[in-house]
Amino acid sequence: MLLLRGLHDLLEGRAPASRGSELALRYIASQYERIGLRPAGDDGGWLQRFDIVGMSSEVATPMTFAAGGKSPTLPPRVDSILATGQQAEAAGVRDAEVVFVGYGITAPEQK
Repeated sequence: MLLLRGLHDLLEGRAPASRGSELALRYIASQYERIGLRPAGDDGGWLQRFDIVGMSSEVATPMTFAAGGKSPTLPPRVDSILATGQQAEAAGVRDAEVVFVGYGITAPEQK
């Protein structure tokens, strides 16, 4: 983990387009150069420019499931977090299978 050893809280996190992100990018580029790699980014540099798209979502109605004569409802941001992965003004799903994807996170501060 040569490249990550120097990353530290002083870099202020690495949210896209933040000062901490810029510091982390410069650090990683310096480590690449230190071990003898050659840049292959834009204009012969280490970085490649790209657009960052921000999205926010608001669930208009809670998610409801129906199976075995039961119909539980999951309140948004309490029992469920939904994301479509699409950059569209609206998205929806009907009559689809459900797959649970969990991380096993224990976060008492989040109740």
